[in-house]
Order: sequence, then C-alpha cells, then structure tokens
Amino acid sequence: MSIKAIINQEQIPLNKCKSTDPLMAAIEIMAKESANGLAVVDKGGKLVGIITGHDVVTALVSEKFDMDRAQVHHYMSTHVVTCNRDTNLSSALMKMKHHNIQHLVIVDGSVLVAVLSMRDILNKMHQNDVMELSVLKDIAVAHKAAMVN
Repeated sequence: MSIKAIINQEQIPLNKCKSTDPLMAAIEIMAKESANGLAVVDKGGKLVGIITGHDVVTALVSEKFDMDRAQVHHYMSTHVVTCNRDTNLSSALMKMKHHNIQHLVIVDGSVLVAVLSMRDILNKMHQNDVMELSVLKDIAVAHKAAMVN
C-alpha cells in the first residue's frame, strides 16, 4: 500500500505557512487544522522547510524567544525529507526512522501535496491489517464449514 491510499482516502490537506510568517500564525494554523507539522514555503511557494510542534516547543523554551519578533524561519527545520504518492508505507516509515523524524512532506514533482505524520501512516497500516485479519477469519470459517459439510 502506498502514500496515495492515505491521501486519497483520508483527504489529508496541505497545511503550510510562509517562512516570513510570525511564529504565532503557524501555531494558529496547527491548532485550527489539528496538525503537528506544516510545510514552509518561500514567497514563490517553493518548499524551504518544515515546522513542527517540537520546533514550536523548542522556540517557547528558548532563552532568546521573543513572541513579537519570532518568525517561522527562525525555528523551522530546513532539511526536509520528502517522498511521493507512490512511496510504499513501509518505506516511508523506514525513511522517517532513518532520519529520526515524525513528518514527511509529500510531493508530486515540484508540487507540494501534503504533510503526513507517522501517526497517519501507522493508522492506515493498522486499518489495512485489521481488514486483512477479518478476511482471513472469514476464509477460515468458510473452510471449516465446508469441511463439516
């Protein structure tokens, strides 16, 4: 199963902000959208980073933090790990583990598509496992019934 299954079935929105936005604006988007990660774009819409709840917490506890001056680019991560819609869910998780991250930015060529969390991927894998177990149970019951008759 690929990332495409999550995006298509779950209607994952592309949550993003600009690098020059006040940090509070990013926090408001995260709160409104129940998102823990935002793609960060420049004025032209090009991906330049990602900001997560962890980045926000790090900002808030920083001794130099000034809410009036804090902008997204001060606290975002510029090393953004991406994948495309066709990436297998297991491969996406391995990529996240390898890079020690909780969010992947999904791209289609140079077009931003979505920001997926590890939770999004694990939930979809769990749904698939539950469905497969249900089918296997039905097959076992039918097989057992056929042997009795």
